[in-house]
Amino acid sequence: MLWTLRSLERFCPDASEDSLFGSLLAVTRELGYQYFSLNIYVHRPLGHNKVFKRNNYSVKWNQFYKDNRYAVSDPLIKASMRCHLPLLWQPELFVDEREIERQYHAHGLCHGVSQTVHGINGATTVLSLARSQDAISNAEFYDKAGDVLWLANLMHNALVPRIEEEAQRQLVDSGVQASLSPRELEVLKWTAQGLTSVDVANVLQLSERTVNFHIARCIEKLGVCNKLSAVVKAVLCGLI
Repeated sequence: MLWTLRSLERFCPDASEDSLFGSLLAVTRELGYQYFSLNIYVHRPLGHNKVFKRNNYSVKWNQFYKDNRYAVSDPLIKASMRCHLPLLWQPELFVDEREIERQYHAHGLCHGVSQTVHGINGATTVLSLARSQDAISNAEFYDKAGDVLWLANLMHNALVPRIEEEAQRQLVDSGVQASLSPRELEVLKWTAQGLTSVDVANVLQLSERTVNFHIARCIEKLGVCNKLSAVVKAVLCGLI
């Protein structure tokens, strides 16, 4: 496939989501495939991870996949997440999950390739292209490997910043909604400096019990499990 400047511009970060996926579908077909699937996993502090999924599979297959919780056991996703190289869908991948393989084929997803992009910021993108007929020869696989890799990186670079921005906005909103009192914020601020409850009590002229009470309230309001997590979330949310 010939990548021209015009074709690359279709995947610019400023393009709308619908435009990006329209371009993805067009390139998918140019490469000789019918279907695409894009899964993006963004890992964030405190377990606020985001998973973005979009494909042009049938509604029936997507519902079946969800109802049977295949996302947990899908060998294609598992193998892709461990790999940096293009992955050809082969029977060996399904050696422990023959029923999933059978269902893939029953829904027209018989032959495919997957490419994973592992970003430096903890985000991982898995792009899969598939078709119902005509097995993928080794010659075709290697001939198009560069195109699939290029396409996966284009989608990764265009979408990951948006997903991270949305995740950060939701995190900040959750911090605002926590409605920490001025005293609670003050206690967290000094705790963030590495002071113990006794130290914070001395600085603020409070009892240690009162400081611990405020810390417990912060933990509860921020929806975290300990003092350290409360401080981290408050910092990430811009509260302190």
